[in-house]
Amino acid sequence: MPASTWRKPFDVLATPAGRTAWVPTGSAAGVVGGCEPVPADDGEAPSPSLGPAPGTATSPVELLRGIPNASALLAQRLGWVDCRMATLEPYPIDVPAALIDTVAEGLGTEAGMFQVRLEGATQPVPVYVGTDLVELARIEQMPVVAIDGRPVVWLADETITREWRSMVTPQGRTAWVATGATAWPDGGCAPPPDAAPGITGFRSLTCWTDRDQCLEAIEGARVLAPDAFGPAVDVAAGLGTTCPALTRCPWTGPNDPVLVTVAPADWFDKNDLRVFSTGLRRLSTVATELPVGTVGDRTLALASLPSITLPVSAATDDTCAGDNLNGPLSARAWDPRVAWIDPAPVRWPAGYVGLFVPDFRLYAPDGSLVGGPGDELSIFPAAAGGGAPGELVACGVISPRTGGP
Repeated sequence: MPASTWRKPFDVLATPAGRTAWVPTGSAAGVVGGCEPVPADDGEAPSPSLGPAPGTATSPVELLRGIPNASALLAQRLGWVDCRMATLEPYPIDVPAALIDTVAEGLGTEAGMFQVRLEGATQPVPVYVGTDLVELARIEQMPVVAIDGRPVVWLADETITREWRSMVTPQGRTAWVATGATAWPDGGCAPPPDAAPGITGFRSLTCWTDRDQCLEAIEGARVLAPDAFGPAVDVAAGLGTTCPALTRCPWTGPNDPVLVTVAPADWFDKNDLRVFSTGLRRLSTVATELPVGTVGDRTLALASLPSITLPVSAATDDTCAGDNLNGPLSARAWDPRVAWIDPAPVRWPAGYVGLFVPDFRLYAPDGSLVGGPGDELSIFPAAAGGGAPGELVACGVISPRTGGP
């Protein structure tokens, strides 16, 4: 790629096992201070979106979800098991969120990759603005993304993984900054498999069940309806009706149907989805398309957008105390609050689930829909707290949809 549009410095390290490793330093060094846009040599906006590497346009980014630990997700997918891991501690870098707003405004951009220069730093810091993790992975040319519910993600290939941290700026932008935390296998395990997914032709892949069954189910659906697939869609497969929402469940037998969801990258309505059921006795021989009107909450969860996990409280005795908080529900996929009632972040009662499908939907433990963004809710505080300072620990929720807590 042209040097005028993208620069990434590296440090060379010697690992304990004698390997020579090169680690990027552009996002992991410097002194915080005033920053300003870094002009490219040709005067255009710096660091435009690079997109996928040549020859990889049809290879999907694989989103690893469903286990509450990014290390376990990566170990399972990349074969990093029973081996020593070499790691680098995060550099003490902190890019103030307000400065990201300043640079974005100066460049006239609301989304994409750009660079900021920190006072005293030798290299600019890359920042990605947006909620599209697939696009971030394609820019970084990393085929695997591990998402475990925290405000960070790990981008990886078969040799290395790096952490990116999310923040919400004062003007409401979602921004990602590389923290400098890096890990790679350094001995004791067999060479990891190729991280590239064993299937091509769409934008991203999420397997909510065993990967072999997932890929076979997707291929069965594609044979049935090739027109549903293409480079602009995100594809997921899981057990759906027999598996709790946002949970990675193993496929246990030939009579368990595997549900495949196909969603355009910018989908905003349930009718944008295509849904297929496969696995009636043999995954590779039977596939049917389901009417989208029959798709339930768990199936929508297969196609849901990645987000931080909804903050919930431990099981309580449901004793409420104090004045209730009334107001419209707000939500954002990569805001640490996830879903809240201004002015307080909320720790929701045990069993509540939040899904971005694609707009936020809050569900009660019995599966009933409590509300979405803008819905007026009444939140009753629990007598026993235990939340973070300023956080409301809820013991009950009343909404117009449910009529009661």
